[in-house]
Amino acid sequence: MTAPLAAAVVAVTVAAGGCTPPRPAYCEDLEAWNSLSSLDAAIRAGDSSEIESQLEELDSLANSAPDEIRDDMLEISDTMAAVVELNSSSSDTSEDELKREQVNARLGRVIEHTTAVGSWAEEECGIRLD
Repeated sequence: MTAPLAAAVVAVTVAAGGCTPPRPAYCEDLEAWNSLSSLDAAIRAGDSSEIESQLEELDSLANSAPDEIRDDMLEISDTMAAVVELNSSSSDTSEDELKREQVNARLGRVIEHTTAVGSWAEEECGIRLD
């Protein structure tokens, strides 16, 4: 009677150990988008329609993010929109200088947010973001 019990325990242990939690659906969206490189390329090329498209996609991705990373994604999205807005401004007033300082401060913190999102993506999705 001990052998069948031991076999049952081993079978349950193997079955439980072989199960992995389901991959969050958001992983597919994040993997398809995967980086800020397309937005960066559009900014460098001065392609305003592609910039707008990339910002909309990033905003949509941020708003649909899981609770664990939604604030990080929203901050990344908002900061990138602020960078684009600032770069498209042709004026150079003291108000613009203040905006530049604020955007630069936000850019300094974006690393923390992208690191958090990258860690979540590796742990939950098994993907590495660029």
